[in-house]
Amino acid sequence: MSNQRTFLLVAFFAASIVLGVPPNLSDTFPTNSFCVWTDSLWMRVAQSRMIVVATAKRMQGDEAPRYQLNVKEVLKGEANVKELILQLCDYYNDEVNAQVLDGAGGNPVILHLSFTSDTGQIGNSSICYSIPSIRGAAEPFTLEKAAAIRAEVTRQRRQLDEFSSLVKTERLPHWAEVTNLTAQLTLSPTAQQEAVTKIRGNISRLFPALIAAMDDNANLSEELLVLPNYSPTWFERFRRYGPKKVVDLVAALLAEATSVPFGDLFNGASDETRRHVVNGWHVLLLHWLDASDGGYDLQPLAILRAFPVRDAIEDKSADQAQ
Repeated sequence: MSNQRTFLLVAFFAASIVLGVPPNLSDTFPTNSFCVWTDSLWMRVAQSRMIVVATAKRMQGDEAPRYQLNVKEVLKGEANVKELILQLCDYYNDEVNAQVLDGAGGNPVILHLSFTSDTGQIGNSSICYSIPSIRGAAEPFTLEKAAAIRAEVTRQRRQLDEFSSLVKTERLPHWAEVTNLTAQLTLSPTAQQEAVTKIRGNISRLFPALIAAMDDNANLSEELLVLPNYSPTWFERFRRYGPKKVVDLVAALLAEATSVPFGDLFNGASDETRRHVVNGWHVLLLHWLDASDGGYDLQPLAILRAFPVRDAIEDKSADQAQ
């Protein structure tokens, strides 16, 4: 057994040298440091495509847990929905969510929902919904919880309506640099790749301006995004995606750098999904500005997860200068 283990270790280090993969896995695989916000009500609301009060009945015969939802009230989303199908797709929280749903005993529960696939439709009972990867996405109903969600939905809707007046883009760190980089994404495949490299290498200091500039539906010069594969179960060195528009690519880079699941735009999406993703990031930016007491100098490194040094050398001096 020891000889086999020695052989595997030697093989791993040899592969590390050939493929350029550092043997120190702790330096290779990003770690999530965004949990300071993920349990917050405002984050759960921003991440949810729909929030409902409903009773749930487990459906028989499916490998993945599915539930027939009888909707009592829509707290966020299409107001005329009466019935929905829910499929549990979050491997990390499925057991907890199933316990809430199965243990409700026919009583109403509050559910934060997203689409399992991007159909571009809302309110159709034939669409399968899932619970996003956030804690507290399924919880027993109380009047107090429902009232708090209604108030937060209203607050976020008002913030998004006033986003352009609330965020002074010219005061955001590196605004001019970011607008030049996003424009570069549309010029040529070579210019696009150069811009992606610059954004990834400096995303910790660029991300506030990136969020403010991401609502851009201009077509990319090339529908291609290649990212290193950091998964411990990887079988390919790189991941390849097909974003269609500037907003898709910027959202993909923000998603890569953080653990915030506002939605998947790595391969493009419907306009509705793009709107939801942008809205989520805009709410996050506004919360970031609130956390800095209305200022524009809070260091974003504190809420970004560590980026692999070999692929994105952080410009620490630039961060400290802000």
